[in-house]
Amino acid sequence: MIEKGRGEGWVIIQVMVLIGIFVVPWGRLGSWAILPLGDFLRDMSVLLGGISFAAGVGMGIAAYTRLGRSFTVFPAPKTDGEFRADGVYGVVRHPMYAGVILLAFGWSILILSLPSLVLTIGLGFFFDQKASFEEERLKERYAEYAAYQKRVKKMIPFIY
Repeated sequence: MIEKGRGEGWVIIQVMVLIGIFVVPWGRLGSWAILPLGDFLRDMSVLLGGISFAAGVGMGIAAYTRLGRSFTVFPAPKTDGEFRADGVYGVVRHPMYAGVILLAFGWSILILSLPSLVLTIGLGFFFDQKASFEEERLKERYAEYAAYQKRVKKMIPFIY
């Protein structure tokens, strides 16, 4: 990955993967109607997809609102940014990434797109790596970040 600057390479890859998930939903799975319990499966995909999508939007809004002017799409923190460890940042260290993953998962389920789902799984691994890259910069910038890392999970509350 590109390590100079603010981390532009990370953002370029992120945008390309998100375009793949949301704009190019090729290879849709088709109708549940051909399967036993087809209507039930369709309804469950809509319910699960809708809940995940809405949770992702909510988490993203909460993260963006809490960061305020400190928000940046780049993994390098803003020089005038402030450290946040409360609100949604008291639940997970990277709620914006977690929110985008939930949103993308919900979208993939709603549109029944296996390629979108596979790309969403890839996005999860990508965000994990981007978050690790970002955390090195956050530790350099904020003395309290290392202690914060020990007490707050990375992206999944109580688990990871």
